[in-house]
Amino acid sequence: MKVYRTFNFRLHLHAFILLVTFFFGEFLYSQQIKDTTFTLYYQSAVYKPDTFQVNKLLNFMSSIDGVKDIIGYADTVGKISYNKNLSQLRALNVFQIISPLINPKPSYSCKGEEFPQINRLELNRKVEICAYKFIDKPVPDLAAYVEVIDSFDIPNINFMPDRAILTAESIGSIPHLVQKVKSYRDAHFEIIGHVNYQSKRNSSFLQDIYKLSKERANAIYEILIENGISKSLLKFKGVGNSRPLIIDPKNDEERMKNMRVQILAFASVKKS
Repeated sequence: MKVYRTFNFRLHLHAFILLVTFFFGEFLYSQQIKDTTFTLYYQSAVYKPDTFQVNKLLNFMSSIDGVKDIIGYADTVGKISYNKNLSQLRALNVFQIISPLINPKPSYSCKGEEFPQINRLELNRKVEICAYKFIDKPVPDLAAYVEVIDSFDIPNINFMPDRAILTAESIGSIPHLVQKVKSYRDAHFEIIGHVNYQSKRNSSFLQDIYKLSKERANAIYEILIENGISKSLLKFKGVGNSRPLIIDPKNDEERMKNMRVQILAFASVKKS
């Protein structure tokens, strides 16, 4: 009898392990990681990105899920020790820009001039950001794809200047927002934060506006969850000032239109 019970227990344990392995395998099958690299190029002896480069970098950051490494490089002009230090400063400056925007924090390293050099010197003065993003693999026998069914800005909900805190006047509009989101059946939502910024300050300020836009989107995300919208249906991101409605606003009303939170509604639609 004891032998039978031991055998029965082992049989159930083996079945349990097979079941867990199956579901874990299905999870691995449904997702994969795609590597992607973004490269910044520098003028000779320069190690800080300019405003345009920072804006491009932050746009890239809004499209990925994580960063593996940041690698600085230099050309062969000057001493080896100087180029090593220069490439380290390039990598460090990029790290300081993007580390507040992502978790876990990436590592950074430098190669100086000690790598296979290209004949054009300007192509050797660079920083590579080695990143990744999660991609859903197609699930077998699932004939569906995601389609944007609506895009709308949130009316009458505004934030305090330079903060991710709603104004007192905005509170009364929250029920209308919740009702609108709930009116979509079988939909998923992406909440996108925007700010108004005219690129007149130092480039180091750009990372702050991307952070602010993400925090504002997160504020709406939390409000929707608190009001009964499932967390699994929502995601959010900030895009800084990269998608203004009005490129060159002339007054407060036009600037306010750029300081918005946008919601995209997605639905799964079966292919014909």
